[in-house]
Amino acid sequence: MKTRCLANSRHTRIHFSVDRRWMVTWVALCLGLSVGCGELGAGHIDDSGDAEVDAADDETLPLSSRGTCVVAPNPVFVSEGFDIIGSRMNKDREARVDVNDTNGTQSIAARTDRSGGLRVTASSQTVGVAHVSVYLLTNKGYLPAAACPFEVVAQITCGDNACELGEDCSTCPEDCDVCPASCGDGECNGEESCSVCPEDCDVCPASCGDGECNGEESCSLCPEDCGPCDDSCGGAVVGGNICEAYQVCDGQILAASDTARCCSGECKLPKSFSWRNRHGEDWNTPVKDQGSYPMCPVFGGLVPVESAINLYFNRHLDVDLSEAAFVCGVELFQSNQIDFNINPCINIQSPASVACMSVYFGIPTESCFPYDSYSESAECSMICDDHEQRRWVVGDNFTQLLTDTYRTTFVLDDENNVVYEGPLMDRLRQVSLTKESLQEHIVRYGPVSAHAVLPGHTAAIVGWDSVTGWIVKNSWGTTDWDDGYFSTAMTAPEFGVIGVVQGSVLPPAGTSYEIRCVDTDGDSFCQWGISEDKPATCPASCSAQPDWDDSDPAVGALGKY
Repeated sequence: MKTRCLANSRHTRIHFSVDRRWMVTWVALCLGLSVGCGELGAGHIDDSGDAEVDAADDETLPLSSRGTCVVAPNPVFVSEGFDIIGSRMNKDREARVDVNDTNGTQSIAARTDRSGGLRVTASSQTVGVAHVSVYLLTNKGYLPAAACPFEVVAQITCGDNACELGEDCSTCPEDCDVCPASCGDGECNGEESCSVCPEDCDVCPASCGDGECNGEESCSLCPEDCGPCDDSCGGAVVGGNICEAYQVCDGQILAASDTARCCSGECKLPKSFSWRNRHGEDWNTPVKDQGSYPMCPVFGGLVPVESAINLYFNRHLDVDLSEAAFVCGVELFQSNQIDFNINPCINIQSPASVACMSVYFGIPTESCFPYDSYSESAECSMICDDHEQRRWVVGDNFTQLLTDTYRTTFVLDDENNVVYEGPLMDRLRQVSLTKESLQEHIVRYGPVSAHAVLPGHTAAIVGWDSVTGWIVKNSWGTTDWDDGYFSTAMTAPEFGVIGVVQGSVLPPAGTSYEIRCVDTDGDSFCQWGISEDKPATCPASCSAQPDWDDSDPAVGALGKY
C-alpha cells in the first residue's frame, strides 16, 4: 500500500510518499488513527502522484491572528437577516463563514477584499446564543481567522397572554405579571426568575417553560422547569447550594471562609478557563512541530498525557513523550502484565485511543526514540533497548467523550467474540459529548485531545473563552497564530471524539515525585494539582478544600462566575 499525505510543511515544495507496512498496521489494527492531518485547500497531485505545494502558496501563511468579526444587529430577531462583517484579515483570500446555532451549521462561501474585510448576510431560525466562525483558505486548508458570538431573540408580541423571550415583568406586565418588589436589586432571589426579572436573573434560555430541565437551565434561572434550588448549606450558613470543586458561584458566596463552597445562586462552570493561566501559571507543555508527517492524532493525543504529568504532581516537569514510538504499533506496547489476549484499546476511537495506551501500557520518553530521527524509513528497531524502563503510565483510567456517530456498540472479548453489553462494554468509557461535559472534563483533568479541531486534523483543547470559543493547542510549531494556539467557535459535538486521561501517574522505574502542595497567595487555601483529595504533602495550615485561584488571596475555595 502506498499512502501519500500532505500535512503542514515548512518547506517551499514537498514531495512526501510512504510505502510502509507499519503504517497500515498502526492505522488499521492499533488505534484506528486517520492518516490525514488537515484538509488541504491549495496544492495538487503531480504527474508522479506525489503531493506537491507550490512556493507561491507559502505567501498565504501565517494567518493574521488579529482578525475580527461582528454581527449587526446584535441581538437579531429570529428568521430576519443580519450582516456578518469581518475585518483585519489576510487580503483577497477565499473564505468560508460558518454560522453555528442550535439547528446546526450553515456555511457561506465568501472572499476577503483588498482591505482584508468581508461582508455576508445570513439568518437564523432558532432562538438562543449562536456563533460565527470565519475561515480563510490556505495551503493547509481552511484555517480559523476570526470568531464572534451573537444572540437570536424571538419577536416580541406583548398582550398575547404568553411571557415570551424578550418580554419580562417590567416591559410587558400584562403577559408576565407584576415584578417582585426586589426586582432590580442586582440579586436573583425570592420570587424572581429569568421570566419575571431578567434584570437580576439574566435572560431565560430558549427552552425555559417546556417542562424539562435541560441545556442552560437551572433551579435559579428557570425554576418553572427545574424546581426550587436545594437549600443544602447547613451549619452557620442557611440556604444556598454547595458547588462542586470544578464549579463557580453565579450569585453570592454565603460562607465567609467558603470552606463549604456554599453559593446563594447557581453553581456553574466558569465563563472562561484555560490551563495557559491557572493559578497564575501556564501548565501546558511546550508546543511541538509535527513537520510534514501525518502524525497529528499522536501529537494531539499525547498532549493530555504529558499535561497530566504536570498537573498530577503539580510541578512543571514538562516530560516529553515519544511520538515516534507509535511507529511500532501495538506489539511494542503489549505487556504480559495486562490481562488481555487482545489489544484492550482496539475498540477505542482516535484520539482517545492514545489516552487508553498511556493507561494500559505507558509511553516511553522522547529520548528513547526521538522524533527528529523519524522519517519514512523509520523502523521499530530504532527504539531504545530499555524502553520498558522509560515508560510513563499516565492515568488510572481514561474517558472518551463521543457523539452518537462515533459511539461503539460492541467490543471483542478475550476470544475475539463480539460482545454487546456487560463489563467489557463498560471498559470503553463512553460519555456523551456536550459543551458541559467537555468543559467539566477540562477543568477536572486538564487538556484533552480532539478528533477534528480543523477538517481532518487532531489537536488538543486546553480551555475556552466566553468570547472567542475553545482554546486549541496545535502541533505546527509556534510561528502560527498565538505561539501555536488558536481559538475556534465550533460547537462541542463538532469535535466528534474527545480523549481524556484521569487519575494518578506512575513514573518510570527508579524515579519518584511527590505531589507539590502550596499556598502561593497566603490565604490558607492551597492548590495541589488535579487530585480530588488533599494529599499528605500539604502543610497542616492548608484548608480542606483546594484554592480556586492561588494567585488571588481574595478568592478561596469557591470562585465567582
